[in-house]
Amino acid sequence: METRAALMHQRWQRMKAWWVTRLWYDRLFGRIGPRSRVLPPLYVRHPERVDIGSGVTIGPGCRIETHPPPQRSKKAPPLVSIGDRVRIGGHVRLVGCASLIIEDGVQIEDGCLITDCEYRGAPDGQAYDRQPKTGRPTVIGEGAWIGAGSVVLAGSRIGCRAIVLPGSVVDGVVPPWSMAAGVPAQVIRTYDKGRRLWVPADAAAEGAG
Repeated sequence: METRAALMHQRWQRMKAWWVTRLWYDRLFGRIGPRSRVLPPLYVRHPERVDIGSGVTIGPGCRIETHPPPQRSKKAPPLVSIGDRVRIGGHVRLVGCASLIIEDGVQIEDGCLITDCEYRGAPDGQAYDRQPKTGRPTVIGEGAWIGAGSVVLAGSRIGCRAIVLPGSVVDGVVPPWSMAAGVPAQVIRTYDKGRRLWVPADAAAEGAG
């Protein structure tokens, strides 16, 4: 059972995050919905290209980075879109070069990297961070769960209600209602809605056959 001091500390953290969000981050992002809160510190690059939905929580130490808008463009489309009721843990890094979409109800645990940028610079050119970057749209589907320390690479698509186990590297597609793990991540289980349980992926394939 939590002590009174611990409960008071949690309440203070929530209040601080709410005030910081309303007084500061409201002015930075392209859009941020009601009941969303950001726990400082947060590093954000070109926040005008980030849209955040309602009821979102962003943990401390996160980084959200996007490319600058085109020259003389007053309103450029968002490169990072975060849906409603998304929970992002601490020290998560989101990078948007083309289109990074995180749909409603997604949970991202601590220390994850999710990007739509590809780094394929020329070794004999300038420093890599000065070379042009290309991107492929990356989507995290509704209600998906991304385990701590996972990496989601450019062009990946994680289906709705899918689970990515901690420490995985996703470079491709994780189907809806499936569980993936490993480097690179592979589907190890799928959810049997009829029996309401997770079954090994090979057993599910045999049943479908």
